[in-house]
Amino acid sequence: MAISQQAISISQDLLLSFKMNQPTQEYEQQLAAITFEELNNQLNSDLKKQAFWVNIYITYSQKLIQDNPDCGSKCKNKKHITIANRVFSLNDILYKILLESKSKVTGLQKIIVPKWEKALRVNYPDGRVLLAMDSHEKISDALSYYEPEKMDAQLDEVSILFLNTFIHYDLDRNEVFIPSWIKHFKREFGYKEGMISGLKRAEVIGNDMKDTKIIYSDKIASFK
Repeated sequence: MAISQQAISISQDLLLSFKMNQPTQEYEQQLAAITFEELNNQLNSDLKKQAFWVNIYITYSQKLIQDNPDCGSKCKNKKHITIANRVFSLNDILYKILLESKSKVTGLQKIIVPKWEKALRVNYPDGRVLLAMDSHEKISDALSYYEPEKMDAQLDEVSILFLNTFIHYDLDRNEVFIPSWIKHFKREFGYKEGMISGLKRAEVIGNDMKDTKIIYSDKIASFK
């Protein structure tokens, strides 16, 4: 096993073992034992960071859902994921590594962040990872695990699945219904213009449609 892939391979084994209802303790111990320097050196590109941390996030979020089906923000803020001798919460992984840390006051990216966060976080956040980490079993079970060399294609694949499952477009009214949680990540998806462009590329909305209205709703399943 190449040293540059070691942490990523462990994260893949961890997620796959969890999905197969096999013990994960061995892989959790291996992740905890990696030094911070080793982890930082191994995750030396955005694709590697995304693959590793998405595998970790999906594993532990599904573990939490098993133990606490109503897991909310307080639950996701609990620090219980030990990696490289550092303890993370799900929200640490999401907001401080895969996305840009934002000020709770201004909503803008934080300029001053801890050294560990600056070292581990991606340089260019990708909104598609939010769709890949959705807790619905259809999304979390879509792929066995994520791989750096396939990450872009895998994110496209799971994004299309997400759009087909959770997005509804009303042609007659030219309205697109989107899960309400996405409105909290408008920046990551390029605001309205970026979201509409993405939906057109995915052929959810016709390229000739203009002034499509976005409606954030949790009742989309009723359309399917």
